[in-house]
Amino acid sequence: MMKQLTIAFFLLLSGLFSSSQEFGSHNLRLDGFQNQNVRCFVKAESEQLSAYISAHNGHYFSTFRGWTKIELSGRQLVEMSKLAWCSSIRIEGGKGQVLTDTSLINTKTHLVHQGEIPRHSAFTGEGVVMGFVDTGIDFTHPDFKNEDGSTRIVKIWDHLKNADTTLRPSFGYGEVYDSAMINAGTCPHLDNNGHGSQVAGIGAGNGNSVPDSIADYTGHAPNSTIICVNTDFSRANWTLSIAESVEWIFSEADKLGLPCVINLSVGTYSGSHDGRDLASQIIDSIVAAKPGRLVVGAAGNAGSIGSFHLRTEVVSDTAFTYFKSNPNSNFGNAIFIEAWGDTADMKNLQLGFGYTDTSLWADSIFFLEPVANRLDTLMTVSLGGNSQLLTYAEVQGASVLYQILCINPQTQHLYGLLTHGTGVHDIWSTSLLGWSDIIQTGLPTISQYPRISKYVYPDTNQSIVTSWNCSPNVISVGNYENRKSYINQFDSVIIYAASVVGQKGGTSSRGPNRLNYTKPDIMAPGNYTMGAGRFQDLNYLRTNATNGYKLAQGGYHFGNGGTSMASPIVAGIAALYFEKCPTASGDEVRRALLNNTFADVHTGVLPNNVFGAGKVDAFATLNSSNLNDSLIASGKTIICKGDSINVKLSSSYPNYIWNDGLISIDRYVNNSDTVYMTYSNGSGCKGISDTIVTVGVDIPVVLIIAESDSFCIGGELVLVGAGAKTYMWSSKENGDSITVDRAGVFYMTGKDSNDCMAYDSIVLKQFLCNVGLVENEKSPFTIFPNPVNNFLTVEGFSSEITEVDLVILNSEGRIVLEQKLAIESSSEKIQVDVSEFQSGLYVIELKQAKSSNKYRFVKY
Repeated sequence: MMKQLTIAFFLLLSGLFSSSQEFGSHNLRLDGFQNQNVRCFVKAESEQLSAYISAHNGHYFSTFRGWTKIELSGRQLVEMSKLAWCSSIRIEGGKGQVLTDTSLINTKTHLVHQGEIPRHSAFTGEGVVMGFVDTGIDFTHPDFKNEDGSTRIVKIWDHLKNADTTLRPSFGYGEVYDSAMINAGTCPHLDNNGHGSQVAGIGAGNGNSVPDSIADYTGHAPNSTIICVNTDFSRANWTLSIAESVEWIFSEADKLGLPCVINLSVGTYSGSHDGRDLASQIIDSIVAAKPGRLVVGAAGNAGSIGSFHLRTEVVSDTAFTYFKSNPNSNFGNAIFIEAWGDTADMKNLQLGFGYTDTSLWADSIFFLEPVANRLDTLMTVSLGGNSQLLTYAEVQGASVLYQILCINPQTQHLYGLLTHGTGVHDIWSTSLLGWSDIIQTGLPTISQYPRISKYVYPDTNQSIVTSWNCSPNVISVGNYENRKSYINQFDSVIIYAASVVGQKGGTSSRGPNRLNYTKPDIMAPGNYTMGAGRFQDLNYLRTNATNGYKLAQGGYHFGNGGTSMASPIVAGIAALYFEKCPTASGDEVRRALLNNTFADVHTGVLPNNVFGAGKVDAFATLNSSNLNDSLIASGKTIICKGDSINVKLSSSYPNYIWNDGLISIDRYVNNSDTVYMTYSNGSGCKGISDTIVTVGVDIPVVLIIAESDSFCIGGELVLVGAGAKTYMWSSKENGDSITVDRAGVFYMTGKDSNDCMAYDSIVLKQFLCNVGLVENEKSPFTIFPNPVNNFLTVEGFSSEITEVDLVILNSEGRIVLEQKLAIESSSEKIQVDVSEFQSGLYVIELKQAKSSNKYRFVKY
């Protein structure tokens, strides 16, 4: 039977505990890997550690924030934990699990694909790497191929393959296959579950397998470049292998020079749920190391398994909770409890363990003491027979881990964790995840057992997966109902009766994280999403009479759901953002996604710990980074011949290029042209300016028309403008004509209907038209000497004369001197300096209130 993939399945912890095992001071989870190589972080004296690794054929890798990454067998690590020079061995979390169209419309991604972002063409993930850490990928599926049949997958790192050492990456395990091997048909990789193919299809599939006329199964970043990791869920210290997978994918993207989004639709529910674990810190540091990187993860599918989170908060009191033995746990028939708290919250807490005899309702307490008493020390107590009690605690940065393991507890007892003093701790525990159930029913009444009033019940909060998903720097994605129906391969409409489109998916985990950060961060459609099926599953559905209805129209996809299918939607939208803004930081993309969500009747008041910031909106997210600056022109876009205008952008940016390839912050345009600019900011976000269209026109031909270029002294001449719409004369007059009464150079500026200007000028001369002019014999004035060289003297003013206008004209009638003379007495003589005059004939005119007298004189 094909595995049902409508919800995420759980890979439970495996391995049996041996009651005869000798323990050192170490995390109890380490004993589940006695015969496996375990990659982990340790704190130890460097010389002794190096010698120990060498003596036991171990491996040294690197250091991170004071921790050394090594690999030894679990048994060797247990032995090393007993040595004085080894202070700590860090084993994170539990085993990994997979966390498993209309989603394009629900998220408004189709608008981005259609080029609806203003001033931009379509965004499809071109030039961006999408990385998937999952169960692998069926690279033979057409949705992962180009039009020519070549693969879109650049690299695959398969953790489960270890036969060919020449294909082993620097991390020392697995095999790496490239596109050449895939295209040549020599790649041995297989998707060992089908989950990875569906996740990759939703995030990056191009839908080429089915014609659009039948159905559209395009993923959210259909033109992105794909890199995959097939993770080994049973690998010891699995979360560390995910951190290494993230490091590897980003390094491969760096080789291509491309930004990268990594999707993690995998996780574990075991751990601190605070994002402080080493795997989270490593991932955070890698993402923050350079721009163009982001990690997106599925929030988990534990929203419907009931109450398995226990938060105990006491204030000068004692609280307790019972745990049920799990015969199928990683340690055999046992109760395993793992509590987490902040160092400040655990400082004044006492933790203990004991049981209540249900036949007598009497208590027996094995221990109740401060947490500090059990730090970094494995304590073992025999409970009689084959029962054993073990405890271990350690400080992990600002967090404290406290573990209790009770092997082969007695069936007539209710075993419980006791908390006394003041403080808070959190526990996640359920047999569905391989641990112990928290007892919620069948408890005694107060009359039977008065202390039951101090009992603390579990809740449905904080059901998210742990590690990177709890980091504020990783986008955690919840799941809502994507669709209610689909058309199957038989052209029948299949209806999901229970589905309410837009409503929270029943299995979608809720937050917050242990530190009360809002989780999930965002919500995307997940349930009943059609994903690319691996061929093994497709062939089964094509031929199976019972389950064939599940295969969607076109025969290459079938439905799946959960946060696993929601996460690659957000990752794909992030890839579209990186296509637009390739050097944006992960934090910028995260803020763009979370600040541009939408709410509806299902979300409630946002943010909250079910829908996070709201439902993802691809269109609003990409539109938020639009650079909508406009071009500014220094003049009109109708350009007169010989003129130019300066064009520049309204704001400054570090990168810009004009549509003709010119790289300049501004430019001059002097003819008909179409100009616009493409520019980008520090995040590489591209902007396209508005377009300016210029039209080059000829300047008008303007003329000054006159009857002659000369006229008599004392006469007038009319000048007429021609060839323009409006005119401006050098005399400051406007109009199409002026009248002049003197000689000189006259200018005219003419403008046409486009405000294009042209110029014309004319030189006018004046002459003494009456060449026989003689001095008036009755004139009261006398001028001398005549001819004159330097000073011309005028005398003969009467007592009535107080003011005279003196004008001297040359032989061409041009005024060469004009003065107003004030006469103070009749005996006054006026001298006029003519020393600078050119030699020739001149006329001097003396004007009084009612008379004018003219005289000729010669300058020699």
